[in-house]
Amino acid sequence: MKDDSVFHLIVGVCRAHYKRTHDLLSALDLYRGQPPLLHLLWEEEGRTQKELGEELNSEPGTIAKMVSRMQQRGFVAKEVDEEDRRVSRIYLTDRGKQIRQKVIEIENEIEEICLRGFTAEERALLRRFLLAIRENLTE
Repeated sequence: MKDDSVFHLIVGVCRAHYKRTHDLLSALDLYRGQPPLLHLLWEEEGRTQKELGEELNSEPGTIAKMVSRMQQRGFVAKEVDEEDRRVSRIYLTDRGKQIRQKVIEIENEIEEICLRGFTAEERALLRRFLLAIRENLTE
C-alpha cells in the first residue's frame, strides 16, 4: 500500500535526493554531507571544528569524523592555532580549493533535476514551503 502522507513523501524525497547526490559526489571522492563544510571554508578558512559544527548545526563528533575523512582524502588540513595550542584550525588544501567549481556544478545539477518541469512560480512557492517546514522543524 502506497502512503502519500507528507511524512512519507518527505522521507521518499530525502532518500532519492541522498542517493542521487551520493552518486554524483562519489565521483569526486566526497560524501553528501561534506560540501556544506567546504562551502564554509571557501568563505573563510581557518575556522575551528567547533565553529564549523555550530555553523552546520552538527555534533562535535560528527564534525571531527568529517574533518578526519576529508583530511585523509586530501581536501583539508588541520593546523594547531599558534595562540591557543588546544585548538586546531581547518584549512583547504589545493585539492579542496580546486574542487569548488565541480561541487557547485553538481549542486546545480541536483537542483535542476529536482525542479525539472516546475515553473518559476512553482519553484518560488516550493522554496517558500520548504523554508517554512524547516522553520517549523527547528523551533
